[in-house]
Amino acid sequence: MLILDIHSPEEVSASLAGTAAAQAVGELTGSQEDAVYSADVRAIMIGRSWTAVNHPCGYIHTRFYRSVEGFKMVSPGMGLPIRTGNPHLKTVMVFNDVASIGDPVGMADTDGVAQTHGKVNWINIGAGVPD
Repeated sequence: MLILDIHSPEEVSASLAGTAAAQAVGELTGSQEDAVYSADVRAIMIGRSWTAVNHPCGYIHTRFYRSVEGFKMVSPGMGLPIRTGNPHLKTVMVFNDVASIGDPVGMADTDGVAQTHGKVNWINIGAGVPD
């Protein structure tokens, strides 16, 4: 599990990373988007979360992470917007599963843990889905 605070269409921070996520990819709690996402996918992934909290809707997707050992992890997941007590704070809770661990990706620790992404499928939670 990962709780992301969506500050703007360009800025996200991880307010909480669950134990399993921290063990698999390293501690992300309190980190900014550059630690979570590689430069290649940052805008896409933050845009997906921005859409989820503003539409609102959920999403199902597959992310490809770099593990703490430097291996590629295939991780299907679901993101859902959650309500907070702060009307100025938009938050997404992301649930991921580690389906498989593959070959070494050869990425440095500074490249972010989410390296690539798969197709998104939007979830209608009452307001429809984006076009």
